[in-house]
Amino acid sequence: MLIAITGNFGSGKSSVRRMIESHNFKTIDCDRMVDELYYEKEIIAKMKEIFGPTIALDDKIDKQLLSAIIFNNPEKLKKVNAFMHPLVKEKIIKYKETHKEEFSKTLFFIEVPLLFEAKMETLFDYVVLIKTEKELAKSRSVNKGYTEAEFERIVATQEPPEKNEKKADYVIDTGKSFDDTRKQVEELLEKLSKKKAFE
Repeated sequence: MLIAITGNFGSGKSSVRRMIESHNFKTIDCDRMVDELYYEKEIIAKMKEIFGPTIALDDKIDKQLLSAIIFNNPEKLKKVNAFMHPLVKEKIIKYKETHKEEFSKTLFFIEVPLLFEAKMETLFDYVVLIKTEKELAKSRSVNKGYTEAEFERIVATQEPPEKNEKKADYVIDTGKSFDDTRKQVEELLEKLSKKKAFE
């Protein structure tokens, strides 16, 4: 069974994924897949075409520079997403094919930040949306080194969580306490494990 973890910037997706890992379920961060793609020559060439030669150093995309550019330029962000999302989708499809037997036996989670924006939800058996209040998400982001302005620009590129919540199969609210979030995660895993048992 393949399950997506998604949610807006600062919602607590990675924390939830790590909690799931602590229960001995396998997870993967979609950003790792993107990092792998950033080493491919065709993608480096396309990024240089969009942003110029300085976007890639030592045959790898400069992610920090890329982020600084795209979150200040909506048009270039659209270009990157239009180019990258189909490639990420293809990578997930291939991953599903090569791990088909494993997925049939257990729960497997992939963290996909822009799941609904990239229209990838149909690749998964279930979707878990992670949410929290915007001010708390902003505070978390600032604690990680982002400015409030950067946070606002990033969130502006994402669908409102209220809209995505209606599309998700399960919702985890990380806005209370660590223990409360952990309890929600444990309840989610119990529900999904029961569904898996009845397949």
